[in-house]
Amino acid sequence: MSKIKVFNQEVIEKILDMKSVIKVVEEVYTLKSEGKTELFPMVFHEFERGVADMDIKSGHIKGADIFGLKLVSWFGENPKKNLPPLFGTTMLFDSKTGRPLAILDAEYITGMRTGAAGAIGAKYLARRDSENLLMVGAGHQAIFQITATLIVMDNIKTVRIYDAVNHSNAVDLSRSIK
Repeated sequence: MSKIKVFNQEVIEKILDMKSVIKVVEEVYTLKSEGKTELFPMVFHEFERGVADMDIKSGHIKGADIFGLKLVSWFGENPKKNLPPLFGTTMLFDSKTGRPLAILDAEYITGMRTGAAGAIGAKYLARRDSENLLMVGAGHQAIFQITATLIVMDNIKTVRIYDAVNHSNAVDLSRSIK
């Protein structure tokens, strides 16, 4: 009988480092451009319009014989219940047998992957001699974006943070990364 590995956020935070995540995400983008991966259609369902929904994103890395999915649920009323509004779970499977391989808490993985994706965009689209980074938005994702961009763009000397929705978030984030 096969055992399914389960990784909580604490374990994932210890395993992942941004430099490695950037490298892997860039490799997967290359595989995608070479037709060696496939993305399946996204599933989206609203339980209650504007209040609760979920989506499933999934894909297959052909050469690695792995497919997986990430289910993200958003329940806007959760903060009133002392729960986060967003939950994410990733599941990985063997694509030759369908055997489940792992279940992972997806919150930190999503932050790292999205930050890496933004940094890869900056790496190829920004001027190489850029010295300033403007982060628009100071929510949960901002620190991942800043960290990853600073890794791929070593000329950055100044990071500015702007948040039109909540200015105090920008102030708090800027103080936390000095």
